Amino acid sequence: MSDAAVRVEPPSAWLFVAFVVAFLADMSFFRLFVPYDHRLSDFLLRQQSERHPPDPNIVLVIADDKSIDVMAEEVDRWPWPRRVFGEVGRAIAAQRPAAIIFDQTFADHDRRDPKSDEAMSDALRGIPNVYFPFVRGDATGDATGVQLRALAKYVGLDPNSGPEAKANILLPRALDPALWKLGAINIFPDTGDGVVREGDGVVREYPIAIDTHGWPLPSMAARVARDLGYRVPNGPNMILSWPDRKRKQISFIDLYDDVRRRARGEPGERPADEFTGKIVLIGASATGIADRHVTPRYRSDQGTDIMAVALENIIHERDLHNVPWPFVVLVGVGLMAMVWLGFVRGWGSPAIGLFLLVATLLLHGIAYVASEYRILYHSSSPTWFAWGLYGAMALRAFVLERRFRHRAVEQFSRFLNPVIVRELLERGGLPKEATARMVTVLFCDIAGFTGIAEKLKPDALVALLNLHFSTQVEIIFRHRGTLDKFIGDAMMVVWGSPIPDPEHAERAIACALEMQAALPSFRQSLPPELRSFDFGIGIHTGEVIAGLVGPEKRLEYTAIGDTVNVANRIQALTRGVCRILISEDTRRFAGKAFKYVARGRFRIKGRVNEIDVFEPEGEGR
Repeated sequence: MSDAAVRVEPPSAWLFVAFVVAFLADMSFFRLFVPYDHRLSDFLLRQQSERHPPDPNIVLVIADDKSIDVMAEEVDRWPWPRRVFGEVGRAIAAQRPAAIIFDQTFADHDRRDPKSDEAMSDALRGIPNVYFPFVRGDATGDATGVQLRALAKYVGLDPNSGPEAKANILLPRALDPALWKLGAINIFPDTGDGVVREGDGVVREYPIAIDTHGWPLPSMAARVARDLGYRVPNGPNMILSWPDRKRKQISFIDLYDDVRRRARGEPGERPADEFTGKIVLIGASATGIADRHVTPRYRSDQGTDIMAVALENIIHERDLHNVPWPFVVLVGVGLMAMVWLGFVRGWGSPAIGLFLLVATLLLHGIAYVASEYRILYHSSSPTWFAWGLYGAMALRAFVLERRFRHRAVEQFSRFLNPVIVRELLERGGLPKEATARMVTVLFCDIAGFTGIAEKLKPDALVALLNLHFSTQVEIIFRHRGTLDKFIGDAMMVVWGSPIPDPEHAERAIACALEMQAALPSFRQSLPPELRSFDFGIGIHTGEVIAGLVGPEKRLEYTAIGDTVNVANRIQALTRGVCRILISEDTRRFAGKAFKYVARGRFRIKGRVNEIDVFEPEGEGR
């Protein structure tokens, strides 16, 4: 069989180029795989969070469900009178904390107890490190909003921007503005780019400053950290790394009980230095009033704790930074290049798939380790595109392999029984190297062919040969023989190659007997002048060299050696003797499967010793 007929052509570069272009387009414009990047990075950050305990110097005082229930009985229902917060804030300030942050807006006056607002302001007056929040509202209300120049001194900004700019901002108007040290408590979940993709609503970033008509209004975490002397990252946002969720939280009612005990002159039950040097955030987590968000570490993180995480990121410089875009592109293109090169080099889909699996796990491992060093590496997109290229090229290889198998079956089926063809393909095709094999070789030659050729026109002669060959090849295939080649009006058939067959001699003799048995009916199909048609068959068993033989562009699978020559010489001995002759070696290998008639001893060309030949009788098994 021609080697060119079975060789799968190497892949062209167009598929690789197409995937690279798609990858670059997605990275630059479409960002369709960003959700997959986020999901993977969220998972990795969630795993990392378990290794990092929260900063013990950031403490949360939380209005939890217990506090709401008890305070409703003892003080008032939520929202509690502002004087309560003032009392708690002043008690905390007495312990000299680094900062006290209220995570409640106090935007409306207390209508149930109007004097309560003033009581809170009086309680907190003179405490320099108490911070109150503001909320940046919807920009559609900016026209009737707060003049930003007037707000500058409360947010720690120099009035260096548009003097007439206004913004819709919710301020703590219930409190004396003299107390205001303000920071924004806005938290912005991922909402997508609004063009080609939607966000998933997960909080991954925290604002450093909210750009409002040119005014960089600071977030609460950035404002407090800056006032405490910590370096605040540049840029409008920072990407958060996440500590474990087991942050110390104090139930508001527990602290308020202690405050009331001390106010009555009773000894307190809580440590007198519980908040010394600490940053204290006062917020709420009770059902129905909590400000909750989905984060990478939890599906319901309270806003106060997210602010605490942002403070930790700034204080300990734990905020994350994305890997530069060119590096991600280089990794993605390099990975796809390796996949494409693997198919070009013929490594095979399983080996390339294993390589890609190892590379994917390695890149994800690098992403995990990189997050420890404040680097956020999105390893999902490059691997998605690499796997996409792998899938496309594996599918291409599968289709080509199917086409190759179909061609191979067609090609081999000219020489082999289709059952043997399938068996051969399951073994991986023809052996790559020629090997010595014990086989049985059969030669069949038409008797008196020269005389027949002289009587017939060329087209009639070809038709006769085709009819003869098709009849005999059907019989040969039925007996699992390999049609090695046609030699003019002769055929060479081999048993035991390319598929080993321990019964090669028996099958060859049985095939010859059936070929002989089919001759009478074949003659009846011929014109009267051709009904003397006859042939001779010679069979010999021995060792041959079997394999692909010939120049690179015209390789043929065949058997060569002395055994082939002897079989051909035995066939020539059939003239005037009988129709089928086999050698002593074939008779010995076939055993007692047939009866034989000795037809003498002959000297053949190329052999020093004479050989005994036999005519088989009867039907094979």
